[in-house]
Amino acid sequence: MPDNWDGEGAKAYEKATWERAAEFIKLLAYHVWKKNQKIITIPRFLPGPDGSIDIHWKVPTFDLLINIPESPSEPATFAADDYGKNSAKGTFDLRKMNQMLVYWLVEFT
Repeated sequence: MPDNWDGEGAKAYEKATWERAAEFIKLLAYHVWKKNQKIITIPRFLPGPDGSIDIHWKVPTFDLLINIPESPSEPATFAADDYGKNSAKGTFDLRKMNQMLVYWLVEFT
């Protein structure tokens, strides 16, 4: 999408950011399958702030939002909630698999 794609001055999305987001999901799905033989629910890919990409799972049992920043040197962020029992927020390095995210996807999808 080009600059100002929303008519409100939003920044364009870089192809490299989309590629990092797609590669992350492939790696995450692989880790979930390898450890638990479970196929993850397909998330929604959404425009995030400042050229970042949001990856969002919202199902009856939980809500998980991962933000992939435009800059590869910045950490990714996440917010997870299973609607009352557990919630978590944090940052992580996209080059290393975050086991908490694997846990959330195994337990709640």
